[in-house]
Amino acid sequence: MTSVPVQQIVSMAQQRRGSDYRWTGIVALGVLLLLGLVLVLADAPPAPLAAGVPAAQFSAERALKHVEAIAAAPHPVGSARHIEVENYITTTLRQIGLTPQVQKATGRDRWIDMPMPLENIVADLKGSTPGKSVLLVAHYDSVSAGPGASDDGAAVATLLETAKILKSQAPFKRDIVFLFTDGEELGLMGAQAFVDQNPLAKNVGLVLNFEARGTSGPVILFETSDQNAWLIDNVGKAASHPVANSLSYEIYKRLPNDTDLTVFKRAGYPGLNFAFIEGVIHYHTATDTLQNLNRGSLQHQGDYAVELARWFGNVDQIEPGHGNAIYFDVLGKVLVHYSSRTGTLLLIAAALLLVWVFFRGFQQRKLSAARLVVSIGIALAGIVAALAAVLAIQRITMALAMRFQHVHTSTLYSGGYYVAAAVAFGLAVASVIYVWALKRFGPVNLAAAAMLVWFGLSVWTTLWLQGMSYVWVWPLLFSALAWGFVLETGRQERSMLLLAGAIPAVLIVVPLAHKVFTAFGLGSGLIVSALLTLVLSLCAVQVGPDSMPRPSVLPITLSAAGIALFASALLM
Repeated sequence: MTSVPVQQIVSMAQQRRGSDYRWTGIVALGVLLLLGLVLVLADAPPAPLAAGVPAAQFSAERALKHVEAIAAAPHPVGSARHIEVENYITTTLRQIGLTPQVQKATGRDRWIDMPMPLENIVADLKGSTPGKSVLLVAHYDSVSAGPGASDDGAAVATLLETAKILKSQAPFKRDIVFLFTDGEELGLMGAQAFVDQNPLAKNVGLVLNFEARGTSGPVILFETSDQNAWLIDNVGKAASHPVANSLSYEIYKRLPNDTDLTVFKRAGYPGLNFAFIEGVIHYHTATDTLQNLNRGSLQHQGDYAVELARWFGNVDQIEPGHGNAIYFDVLGKVLVHYSSRTGTLLLIAAALLLVWVFFRGFQQRKLSAARLVVSIGIALAGIVAALAAVLAIQRITMALAMRFQHVHTSTLYSGGYYVAAAVAFGLAVASVIYVWALKRFGPVNLAAAAMLVWFGLSVWTTLWLQGMSYVWVWPLLFSALAWGFVLETGRQERSMLLLAGAIPAVLIVVPLAHKVFTAFGLGSGLIVSALLTLVLSLCAVQVGPDSMPRPSVLPITLSAAGIALFASALLM
C-alpha cells in the first residue's frame, strides 16, 4: 500500500479548488448577461386586454375603436377633419351619459404668431362630496403631417374609455373632469384657455396628463409637479404597472420641452405626466397610424387612467407637498420611493460599509494605499477608453450610413443594434484594462477603487441631483456589504456572495440605460456606455481573470457580442 504525504493531499485539494473556482466567472458572466437581457425584454407594457373582459377593466381592444375613428386622417386645428373628431368626442361622451361642454376660445399660434379659434371639450363626472376635482387631460388636435394615432389619439381614446368605465360605477368622492384640449400642437393654447377662462379650472386639485412621443413601449411617469412625495406615494399604491424614476423628473425639468401639463404647473396645479416614447421614428409623421400603435402601450395608458382616477377620486385630501421623493420602479411591478432624508441615511450607511471594507482590507494587507490610488485611476481610465471606443464605432457607423442607403435606413429603424454593438466594443476595451489591472494590483484594490468612484457619484448626486442618487447608492450598498462579508471571513472565493452583491447594479442600471437609449436613440451611446462600464468596474472581480479558465474570456466574449450585434444591424 502506497502512502501519500498529507501536504501533497492538501496541495492537490487546493489546486482542485482553484481549478473549480476558475469556472465561477463563466457562471457569473452568464447570470449577469442573462439578467441584463431579461431586464431589457421586461421593459415593456402589459399585455393588451380583449374586448370581452369585464366592463370595470380597461380594454385596449375596446379603446382601439376610438383610435380608429379619431386617427383616420390628420386633424390639425382649423381643418374639416378636426371638426369631425370634435363631434365624435362629444357624441361619444353623450352616449356614455355625460354632458360635454365646448369651451370656445382664441389662442395665438406660436409658429406663425396669428390668432387661432379653439374649442376645448370638457365633461364633468360629479362626485358625492364637495372638494377639489381630479382632471384627466389629453389633446385632440394632431399635427398636419400625420393622423396622430399615438399623439394624441391613444390618450383621447383612453379618456373616453375611462369615462365609460367610471360612469358605470358608484360615484366617487370627488368630481372627475375629462378635458380634451385643442391647439396643443400649436403652443398649448387649449390648456392655457382652460386655466385662464374655464370656471371648472378653479376647483381642480390634481392634473393627470397623457401624451406620446412615439408609438410603443411602456408608459412612463416622466414628469411630476414639484413637491411630489405625496403624489409618488399614492401612485405606488394605486398603479398596477408603475414605470417611473426620479431621474426622469430631474432631467425633464431641465429640458425646454413642454406639454399641456407645463401650463398647469405654471399655474400652480399639482400633476403627473405620462407618455410612451418608443418608436419615435413615427412621431409627428404620416406613419403615426393605428397600425403602428402598440396595443400594450394603449393598455398601459388606460390602466394608469382608470386606476389613478379611481384612487385619487376617493382620497380624503389631495395634499401634495412633503418634499420631493427619490423613486424608481423594479420591473414595472413595484415603485420604490423614499424621502430625501432617507436618501441621506442610505449614503451614510454606504459610507459606514465602505469603512468596514477598507478597515478589513488594510488589516489583512489586501489593500495598499499606493495601489488603491493607481486603481482609482485605472477604474476611470476604463470608462474613458470605453467612451473612446464607442465614439470610434459611432463615426464608422455614420460614415457607412452616408455611403450606403440601406445602412442609413437601418440606423433609423434598428438603431438599438448599433448602440448595443458600440457599447459592447467599449466594454471589451474597458475589460482589457480591468483584466490587466486585476493581475497587476489585485482584486481587492480594484474593487475598492470602483466602490470609491461609485461613492463619489453617490455623494455628488445626494447633494446636488438627489433624484439620481438611487442609481449609485443602492448598488454601492450591496457591493460593499458583499465585500465586507468576504473580507470578514477571509475567503475571496465566495464568488456567489460577490455575484449577489453585483446584481442590484444590473437591476437598476440596465433598465435605466435602456430608457436612455429609448429617449435619445443613436445619440445615447456615450451615456449608455458610461453607465454600463461603471457596472463592469463594480463587477470586474466576479468576471475577472482569476475566476475564468483563461484571462481573455471576458474581452473575447464582449468583442464577439459587438461583432454579432454590428453584423445584425448591417443585415437588417
